[in-house]
Amino acid sequence: MKRVTLTLSPETVEMADSISQSLSISRSALINQLLNTSLPPMVEMFSVLSAASAEEFDGDISADTLRRLRGKSAETVKAAVAAAQSALADLEDLTHEG
Repeated sequence: MKRVTLTLSPETVEMADSISQSLSISRSALINQLLNTSLPPMVEMFSVLSAASAEEFDGDISADTLRRLRGKSAETVKAAVAAAQSALADLEDLTHEG
């Protein structure tokens, strides 16, 4: 693990603290789990968008590219929801083990 420093709004810290206390885990563990499940789909989305930008130099996105992006967006959202549900279940399992 690598240690980092984050600046978060008071509201975000309050929500993170509330959830982490409910799950009996540290704020750091909660944020780490949330980022581990949230970032991969975002990286995929940016990869698709970059590919579309490279494909369409004139700034006009073709209908085919737009359909692929919409499909990829829906897939990414579904994957993110499933990952979040799985992460929550994993965190709940961890709290019941301890």
